[in-house]
Amino acid sequence: DYVSLFGAGSGTTTIDAENGGIDALQVYGDGFSVSGFTFDRALDAIEMNQGGFTVSNNTFTANVSNGVYLDFSQDNLDEDYSIGDVSVTGNTFNINGTSNGNNPAGGVYLSATGNLSSALTGNSITAIGNASTYGIYMLSSNGTIGLTANNNTMDIASTAGSGYGIYAEAGDINIGGYIGSGSQIDVESASDAFGIYLKGDRNRCLGFFDISVHSTANDAYGIYLSSEYDIGSGEIRDGYISATSDNSDAYGIFVQAKRHIDSIDIFNMDLIQVFANELAYGMYLQTLEGEFQFNTISGNNIIASSANNGATGIFCRAYEDFLGVTFEDNNMAESGCYVSGALASYGIRLRSDYGHVGWDTGASWPDEVFPVNI
Repeated sequence: DYVSLFGAGSGTTTIDAENGGIDALQVYGDGFSVSGFTFDRALDAIEMNQGGFTVSNNTFTANVSNGVYLDFSQDNLDEDYSIGDVSVTGNTFNINGTSNGNNPAGGVYLSATGNLSSALTGNSITAIGNASTYGIYMLSSNGTIGLTANNNTMDIASTAGSGYGIYAEAGDINIGGYIGSGSQIDVESASDAFGIYLKGDRNRCLGFFDISVHSTANDAYGIYLSSEYDIGSGEIRDGYISATSDNSDAYGIFVQAKRHIDSIDIFNMDLIQVFANELAYGMYLQTLEGEFQFNTISGNNIIASSANNGATGIFCRAYEDFLGVTFEDNNMAESGCYVSGALASYGIRLRSDYGHVGWDTGASWPDEVFPVNI
């Protein structure tokens, strides 16, 4: 029921497609593992049509457009259908998709109908492409993603499209441990740049990472979280973020939920530094139709600077009320931290579209709620 391919080592055993327009290895079925190879001159080095596989300790050369590629699509599946677990560990990806036209390029691409669970750890991913370029890409069209992505090093560049370190999108996203833990993520893009992009419901725990993003034309986001419902019961902690946009807006942490942002704690960020030509936000959190409730933002060091517009250290915008919110010991004025802009700028700014902000909602007001450089 299972097939394993073991090479003598990536420095010894090579699978060479000899044509950048075809795949080096195609696998139709689950229960497969491959280890100890170098993959060269291929469109997709390893293409799968089922889950349930392990890829470990391989090298993917710069002549490969996509390293590990899974595309499982099937109609009329049971509601809780799950494909087999995916494990990609200890690999070195040197991806160059610039000869692949305007097609996406990257290290690990996983797209599935149904539930998809993966462990993606200990990989070194360098990728350059003309269009969307990614380190890790995961999409479940109608199910849940289970994601463990730790101890990865990523250097991503897109010459024309958006760039992503980690991209995950599903109805629900369940995080194993802290996503990004022990990871170094660098993204350079001529369009939007994202360090970690998560779109889906449920809890998100991110921490212990080092993220740097730079967009030469559009927006830059260190962390981008969004949901068509609620975002709640999660943490963002103990990390470093640098976000720079040469011509547009930049965000250290961006969180947007259609309904509620509930019980999200952001704390002990070593430094969030944001530089933008236009709007600069250390943190930007927004509900489109609901409340901002029981969230704690504490112990963070922030630099936010705009060359031609406003800058804000922490901006929270609720459609309805702020309930039980705590801000504490956030530094935007000492030890090299600051907020500055050409137009109106703020340390912490709270806005409610149709609700209330203040003591009557249970909000805990800090000493550092203040406008700066107006």
